[in-house]
Amino acid sequence: MKARMNGIDLDLLRVFQAVAIHRGFSAAQDALNSTQSAISMNMARLESRLGVRLCERGAKGFRLTAHGQLVLRSAERLFVAVDEFRSDTERVKGRIAGTLRVGIVDNVSFNPEYRLPEALLALSQAFPELSVSMFVGAPLELEERLLDGRIQVAVGLFHRQVPALMYQPHFSEEHQLFCGAAHPFYALPDEAVTDAALKSANYVGRDYLEDFKPIQAPLALRPVASSGYMEGLANLILSGAYIAYLPTHYGGVWASQGKMRAIRPIDFARRATIYVVHRRARAIAPELRAFLDTVRRLRQPAHARKHHRA
Repeated sequence: MKARMNGIDLDLLRVFQAVAIHRGFSAAQDALNSTQSAISMNMARLESRLGVRLCERGAKGFRLTAHGQLVLRSAERLFVAVDEFRSDTERVKGRIAGTLRVGIVDNVSFNPEYRLPEALLALSQAFPELSVSMFVGAPLELEERLLDGRIQVAVGLFHRQVPALMYQPHFSEEHQLFCGAAHPFYALPDEAVTDAALKSANYVGRDYLEDFKPIQAPLALRPVASSGYMEGLANLILSGAYIAYLPTHYGGVWASQGKMRAIRPIDFARRATIYVVHRRARAIAPELRAFLDTVRRLRQPAHARKHHRA
């Protein structure tokens, strides 16, 4: 694959990235503020320049080719490098600008101890030229993106600690075992939901987190389905066919609507630490340092924050 790149190719690569993210030309229209015909034309130009087919569309749906997957990964690294160059040139002027690339796990925003929105507000007020890119994914995805530089910082629950990454405790999160309103356990008092009944129930495992001791069930439950995403777990619980663990703050939203409830909370409550994670480095980028300092300050008691501002 031999191709000459020039300035316009960056725009074509961004079109391709949007098409890949949204899984199709039509689905990418809103993100690109463009028409399907214009997107198709730009994709044809990019494929012609690169000399390879990037994606396939047809009755079986949209998919990236092997070349397309390679180009997407390379394009994402290129965008990171371009943004870092922009940030570096602004630092020379003594400004914090460019893009802060943040990753979070899904549905963490419901937790009242979660301070990221407040931190982003403080940063936008202190550094109006700094923009933010937000990625939502599973912990393994966040770690992968931290390691290759596609994101600078992540907030989530991590079942391991990668040596190349720095993990800073953010807050402790409670998890409960939930069932949906259509599940046989829902109408039963807790004392009627026996260990034997729980062991025979359809349980949804949490993929790689299933062996993570802080949130491991005290019984050997029977996993018949799995999901690494809170939204996936919630949908399986809401079906009424399964029981599964959810963060209490998230399950509580559904419980307040009468759509699910926690099972034997005293027996099954578990706690895990939510971390703020970034790559270990001798020098931390100013925008990341500003973010970390802001999050740390917001975690302090109110009187300490007032003293800090003074």
